[in-house]
Amino acid sequence: MIKVKIVKFFLELPLNRLIEKFSGLSGHNVQDNSFTLTEFNENSVSAVYVEKVVTRETVIDLQGRESEVEVVRFPRYEFQLQKFGSDGFLLLVFNPPRSLKGLVEFLLKEVDGHVYFRESKISVDGFIENAKSFDSVVGVRADKIKAKGISISSSSYADVSVSSSVNAYVDLEEFLQEKNFKISSARLRVRTKFGSGRVEVSSTGLLGVDESVFDEILAGFIKSSKDIVLA
Repeated sequence: MIKVKIVKFFLELPLNRLIEKFSGLSGHNVQDNSFTLTEFNENSVSAVYVEKVVTRETVIDLQGRESEVEVVRFPRYEFQLQKFGSDGFLLLVFNPPRSLKGLVEFLLKEVDGHVYFRESKISVDGFIENAKSFDSVVGVRADKIKAKGISISSSSYADVSVSSSVNAYVDLEEFLQEKNFKISSARLRVRTKFGSGRVEVSSTGLLGVDESVFDEILAGFIKSSKDIVLA
């Protein structure tokens, strides 16, 4: 499964100027970090940034003696910037490391601070409804749905998790009837003209997509992002 972290990205430079900056960096190693521009057009740019991170960690041997060792890691950030609305972008990071700190610092440095980031929120029900009409998608079924903020009384709220062998999304709506609720996450089964696979979507801006349906789901998400990513 390919994970995708989605972040809102606001840039004070035109996209073509950013592409020029990225083109000048591509293929060069700077302080053991590497950057490769992989693809670009008038609406998006894709690249890979690999950062060298050196830390010192304490280890304990079999005799209980402590010592410090140098640990070198190379977090890899494969990302895409996709135009979103009139003045922003979506930053899509594929199979992201635990932290995006290295990528954020790199982008801030290379565009001279003309950029800022904001956590994105996804409408999970918006994703489910739009996924039904993604190009090449012929079927969408929810295995599991988590909903939050269900009003029980004037002073009480509940969260529920619904699993179904048919369609948890439909079952949840029927069970709650007219109650207000927000879907926080969903696990879907998707069929396309080319295969089938799982899709996991979270309101916190994280997607998980099986490789068998990844291209179709990503393309559909980007095309319908204005109806899925909350302002």
